[in-house]
Amino acid sequence: MQNLGKYNPFHILSFAFIIIGFGLFTLRDQHSPTGEWVVFQAIESVGLGIFLTTALPAVQVKLSDGDTAKATGVWRLCEALAWFLALLSPPPFQHPN
Repeated sequence: MQNLGKYNPFHILSFAFIIIGFGLFTLRDQHSPTGEWVVFQAIESVGLGIFLTTALPAVQVKLSDGDTAKATGVWRLCEALAWFLALLSPPPFQHPN
């Protein structure tokens, strides 16, 4: 993103990976091999990773210095809360079977 100076191509690419990944999830069933769901999750995770690393700079472009600091703080708080909720969620939510 830094070399190109544009974030839209990265967002389009990331959403393509996310859509393809979620579409591939619909092909899974209880008999799907492990390698299949690992690859499907990797495709979707690449999309999320691209988006999450390019969304904050895209927002910060139009902000003043004070607002940039606030936006970064809110972004990091949301990331921390996501990790907190993901890691401390009860086991029934992690393994519904």
